[in-house]
Amino acid sequence: MTVRPDMHVGDWGTTFIMTVNNRSTNKALSLQGTLTRVLLFQSPQDGTETLAVSADIATPPGTDGKLKYVFQEGDIDFPGTWQVQGLVQTPDGQWHTDIETFEVGENIPEPSS
Repeated sequence: MTVRPDMHVGDWGTTFIMTVNNRSTNKALSLQGTLTRVLLFQSPQDGTETLAVSADIATPPGTDGKLKYVFQEGDIDFPGTWQVQGLVQTPDGQWHTDIETFEVGENIPEPSS
């Protein structure tokens, strides 16, 4: 389950949180011992531009399965329905989450000087 951010094009500083669930049990997967934690964001612009970012454990020690990323300036550059997928790796293997979506709104153009 993803906490849907309230985002508009050009916003940054917004915290994005995604819970990594075990598909078999539909319960949060513990992130303790993960070697890699990545969030893949796909822009609606043309479906080929993907932003891959290193994610932090939102609430250490990570037993609740929550990943966190704080958007940086320039990350969100196009309005529409974005897709996100988590990727975690442990010494035993690598797994992707289901793909989820969130909306990024447009802005009123700023006046030119």
